[in-house]
Amino acid sequence: MQIFKGGINIEEKKDYIKNIVHYLSITGHHIDSDDLYRLCLHLIDSNFEVEFSSDDIKEINDFIFFNDYNSVFNILSNKKEILMEVKKDFIHSNVDNLFYFVMNNAFETKWNENISWEEFLAKLTDYEKIAVLFWKLDSQIKNKGIEQWDSIGYSENMGYLVDFINESTYSKKEEFLEIFGNFAIIKDSIDALDKRDSWYIQDKKTRLDTLKDCDKQYYQIRDSWISYLEDYLIANIPADYLDLVKKYNVSNVNI
Repeated sequence: MQIFKGGINIEEKKDYIKNIVHYLSITGHHIDSDDLYRLCLHLIDSNFEVEFSSDDIKEINDFIFFNDYNSVFNILSNKKEILMEVKKDFIHSNVDNLFYFVMNNAFETKWNENISWEEFLAKLTDYEKIAVLFWKLDSQIKNKGIEQWDSIGYSENMGYLVDFINESTYSKKEEFLEIFGNFAIIKDSIDALDKRDSWYIQDKKTRLDTLKDCDKQYYQIRDSWISYLEDYLIANIPADYLDLVKKYNVSNVNI
């Protein structure tokens, strides 16, 4: 599972599809449902099977005959979109919110008061770590702002969040990265203050007040970000979490 690839991104596989179609075209091979199933396993990391009708198979073979890899790519892209909706409907028929579900399960199964925060994070899978760290960011900003997220110590893991956003396909990732950039500048300016200076307390307060701008920036993108992250977690759900979802009753949890 490509945890830092922002979910299913078949666009990255276009060259692979082009080469496969070209080879099949020049060799005169036809593909059947089993061939398409194996191809989709390579292209789409999923716990759900992609189905192809006899008409689909005929159409794909016609495109292969004419070495039309773009049309083959478009068919597979459409299958990916259908698969994502099937996955989403199934998961949301069992849990209202996968983001919350993953975070909560990680705490229930791996956290205890006898371990440190870093020890807890070390026990998590990448999938769980993404949910836990972004949940903490979101909940702290909603509570008392990014200043509280920092004062508790969660900002020590900011690099992990920045890496994830950088590698994501989130449409507003530049705005999100700007929030972290502004936060880092303000934090560095606070750290650079001289505590012996008579204006230290006032200067620090002035800088802390500017962190509220980071909170405002976050609220401007929050809804689209939470939606993206939910879709990402659905697209990348591991088999063990899919099993947990199947066994779980719907709960009314809002974030």
